[in-house]
Amino acid sequence: VNYAGDRAFISYIPPRAQTETREHERWLEVLRQERPAWCYLHAHLGMAGLMREARDLGIRVAVDVGLNEIAADPAAVLACARLADVFLPNAEELLRLTGAPSLAAAIDTAVSWGPPVVVKRGASGAIVAGQPGRVGQTEVTEGVKRVRVRDRTGAGDAFAGALIGALCQGASLTEAAVAGNAAGSDTVSRLGAVGE
Repeated sequence: VNYAGDRAFISYIPPRAQTETREHERWLEVLRQERPAWCYLHAHLGMAGLMREARDLGIRVAVDVGLNEIAADPAAVLACARLADVFLPNAEELLRLTGAPSLAAAIDTAVSWGPPVVVKRGASGAIVAGQPGRVGQTEVTEGVKRVRVRDRTGAGDAFAGALIGALCQGASLTEAAVAGNAAGSDTVSRLGAVGE
């Protein structure tokens, strides 16, 4: 919907009770056939089972989250985060999920769940924490480009896709976050998630 220069995206999602099992079965079949190195999933109720099955197939799992899922079922989101090979919340999502008073405290809490955490911060880059063999948090601002922000739609997904692509090429998590920053910057400079 575009009215007076203000854009909004409207979608309809049928109740999960009717579609969840079929969707998981369909995606599990895709994972069995294709055997990708990584899959990218959003945490929500019922996703933990699919994540376990993906990991049983030797597929690493990157997990993202949304504020709606956190509000609906924070325990389900937490279960997914604990099963991830890398957890990819943005700063607001992580603060909401942990209830921590600061981002640093929220990251410390998330790292205690097990997987490395990459916190997306838009124009401020990302923070990487919980990497094996590394202590503390690494702020990653490389890759962020100064752009005119036109539309934030898809920026987090672009970040995740570039990060996963870099990991598949052998990059460290910090190097992969640089690729994610660049992809996110590029995405917000365009109108719409798939360009103009």
